[in-house]
Amino acid sequence: MFWVRLRSGIILMAIMVTAMILGGYVLFGLLFAVSLIGMYELYKVYGMEKTGAAVISYLTAVAIYACVLVDKADYRILVVLGQVLVLMVWYVIRYPKYDYKQIAIAFIGVFYVAIMISYIYHLSPRKRHFRHAYTPAYYKDTYPYRYFHPHSGNRRSCSCNNNIRA
Repeated sequence: MFWVRLRSGIILMAIMVTAMILGGYVLFGLLFAVSLIGMYELYKVYGMEKTGAAVISYLTAVAIYACVLVDKADYRILVVLGQVLVLMVWYVIRYPKYDYKQIAIAFIGVFYVAIMISYIYHLSPRKRHFRHAYTPAYYKDTYPYRYFHPHSGNRRSCSCNNNIRA
């Protein structure tokens, strides 16, 4: 399983670096697609990928990327506040059907996936900032799976107190 994740991570890293070098609408379209797919996958884990709260979040992601495309990225926070307002109204109207955890996941999906990924569009490959965005993201995904996964045979703890010197 690790080798499949490693191989797919390398392929996706090559695609994203190529998109960063090309920039423009290619990068924008790829980031927009990755955001929507990531939100869909997150919501699928919680069984809410086709609910009203998920649709509100998908529409919020579209509005966020529209703000980024027309270079009004400062309005993202207003879009997110609007999403919170609409989600709260949706929660009150559809109360017995939705749990507060589903509404929280709908908000976190937009914030953690769509907004965070939209910031990559602002990085400039000529200034070599894309290294700082992708390299930690790659290692964040593969390193813990390799060294801290219960089936890896390596039972090291996450604590690194042995290396701290006063």
